[in-house]
Amino acid sequence: MTVTCQSIAGVLNLSVATVSMALRDHDAINIKTRRRVQATAKRLGYTRNAIAGAMVTGKTRILGFIANNLGTEHVGKMLQGVLTEAREQKYFVNVLNFDRKPELPDVAEYCASLKLDGVLMMVAHESWAREFESMMKQRKIPLVFTHNREVLDHAGAVGSDDQTGTKEVIDLLVQLGHTRIAFIGGGHGDVRPSQLREEGFRKAMAEHGLAVPDVFCQHEDVSTIHFKSLVAPLLNARPRPQAIVCFSDPTAVQVLRVAHQMGIRVPEELSITGFSDLTMGKHSWPSLTTVRQPYQEIGRLACERLITMTENKDAPVQPCKILPIELVIRESTGPAWMGD
Repeated sequence: MTVTCQSIAGVLNLSVATVSMALRDHDAINIKTRRRVQATAKRLGYTRNAIAGAMVTGKTRILGFIANNLGTEHVGKMLQGVLTEAREQKYFVNVLNFDRKPELPDVAEYCASLKLDGVLMMVAHESWAREFESMMKQRKIPLVFTHNREVLDHAGAVGSDDQTGTKEVIDLLVQLGHTRIAFIGGGHGDVRPSQLREEGFRKAMAEHGLAVPDVFCQHEDVSTIHFKSLVAPLLNARPRPQAIVCFSDPTAVQVLRVAHQMGIRVPEELSITGFSDLTMGKHSWPSLTTVRQPYQEIGRLACERLITMTENKDAPVQPCKILPIELVIRESTGPAWMGD
């Protein structure tokens, strides 16, 4: 037999309303009664009906986690942090995936149909983020982005210190004697992490008094089958870069592969760095110098912030929370090549 609030009320000779509030640990019920109700519920095997509770409170205690590439390592790490915090605060997480920008209106409408209390979004494209923020604002659904960005009217954010990470890479390369340093970004300028890392690159280069020729700053799509044809002109430039700073580990591993194909020794003739500290960088040859991002902690704090927003919708959106990074020095960087 299913144990309900009504059956517990009958056992204890209390009203159903009193039992319901006691099970929710409501302050209106004295502590002694709350503990007596909760102990009886446990003894009888009572299980809370989340759907019925949502009908009463108007809250489903379900959050949405949206990413456009669920199969990647960094998304998995982020999601792990989200799930840890959600479980701690007794929320559920509905994981959603989308692949293309035209799907955004459908995703927004789906979030509304699920009556989600709030949404976490892990998407790097700036234009997508801005459009989705507007859609969530119209539907009055709290939103938090899981990357470093400025705070909009309706959306919070938690991310890593991308600019400092790139600066630390440049400082390392300069210490190794590099003066000709190139940057490869992603998404042709619309990827927010790439924007921030390029800003950090240019600022650090300027602080060291180093020039950045136009050919030394490119934006490429790491997924393209023509990656070699896109990177080869940079590696064939004269003078050639002594080091290439990549906005992500996948990009850096691709550049490393192209360098091997072109007979360029790494790190003897070319240093290469990434950003993220994914498993692929640890096992590449040579292993990749990179910047470690605290993906799991970003996910946990983003979820914590979202829950705060869902439970106090009138509170102003907090500034973006920036978490520190860590420079990881491995074998893909070395003293500057003094040839051309």
